[in-house]
Amino acid sequence: MVSLMGALKNLETPSRLFGSITDRTRPFLNRLSETNYLAVTNFQKAADQYLELVRQTLEFSEKRLVAVQRYSEPYHSVKKALEASQLSSEMVDALRSFRSAYVHYILKPAMKEYMSGSGASDSVETLYESALQIDGLLEVVQFFGKVQKP
Repeated sequence: MVSLMGALKNLETPSRLFGSITDRTRPFLNRLSETNYLAVTNFQKAADQYLELVRQTLEFSEKRLVAVQRYSEPYHSVKKALEASQLSSEMVDALRSFRSAYVHYILKPAMKEYMSGSGASDSVETLYESALQIDGLLEVVQFFGKVQKP
């Protein structure tokens, strides 16, 4: 019984964290849903809105993160691809690399610190929120691919 109580207590911390993050990301996720819907009726407008959401996500990440060398290269690749202001496979590939580097070099170490009790929950929430935004952006691109298929 003691180990069960300890296990439940260990789950309480991430549960609280994920609940808070869900509430904070809801407006962004709603905008992603609207972009999906728009893709069916006006693909170009949806693509423009998508690019704006990518820009916002990069700004959100940039303001809150310390530059990590392995993380900064994919970040700058996405920014460079965005300069063309067109949805392209290069930008999507850069966004995938950005997510991978972000999770590996930024989010995982922060989550380990948080779970060990030495990390601040607000900073982990912000980092996790960025990860959810990036994942959401990649899901929208997958939907775009389905909409564009003849």
